[in-house]
Amino acid sequence: MVMDDIRIDIQENECTICLGEMIGTENYIIPECEHIYHKNCIKNWYNYNHNCPLCRIEFIDNELLNPIEYEQNNQQYQLNNNRRCRSYTIFFLTLLFILLIYMAILNLFSMIREETETEF
Repeated sequence: MVMDDIRIDIQENECTICLGEMIGTENYIIPECEHIYHKNCIKNWYNYNHNCPLCRIEFIDNELLNPIEYEQNNQQYQLNNNRRCRSYTIFFLTLLFILLIYMAILNLFSMIREETETEF
């Protein structure tokens, strides 16, 4: 079967989850693909699946997560952010340490050169 032959008859004012009209309801637009659904429909869908029901693009929206998932997402974000900060700190401290060693070696060579020049 060729995918181009498949046609989906979707009305612009129709929620593709419940097939109900979008008029006069609170709607939700998925930012990544701009597909529109009833907010309650997509919220229920999001409890089981984090992909757009129509195009299957993955999206993350903390507003749609239940409170437990939101807290877990927030904790994971904080943990990743803390790890990233520690990595940067370690990187810059290592860089500073290498620079200090380089300066000490240059100073040592400078002192040796001065001593050899004064001996002759």
